[in-house]
Amino acid sequence: MMSPMVLLAQRAARNEADPLTIGLIGLLVVAVIVCISLWQGRRRNAAASERDRNMLAEQQRIGQLQQERDEKAYSQHVSLNDLTAEKLEAETKVLEAQLAAMERDRVARERDEEFNQLMVQKAKLEIQSLQLHIREQRKRIDDFTSYDDE
Repeated sequence: MMSPMVLLAQRAARNEADPLTIGLIGLLVVAVIVCISLWQGRRRNAAASERDRNMLAEQQRIGQLQQERDEKAYSQHVSLNDLTAEKLEAETKVLEAQLAAMERDRVARERDEEFNQLMVQKAKLEIQSLQLHIREQRKRIDDFTSYDDE
């Protein structure tokens, strides 16, 4: 059995072309063109739909990567804050130790200053004692030498 299109084409080739046949052939040609157009449109739509799906998948992948980066950055931020807090605590302990050492040094210097003042006073007293002793010795010398003169 032959298709209607082939039959119409054969009739047109035999010059049995009546206006109805020519109209049917034209209508058939238009229908074929419309079908081809629709088929190409569906192919374009399918390709566009595929591109859209690919773009959506890529956007989701990029969004997931960005979310992972954000989570990693947040965890690094939290870790950095923890480290900073530990560092500040350690620095505070060092400063407190320095303060205690400076206080001990001040107290020691005050004691040393007191001791030095006492030592200076002792040295002065020793000098006075020696001076008195020298005077006494001179007096004795004078006494002994004056004994000879008499």
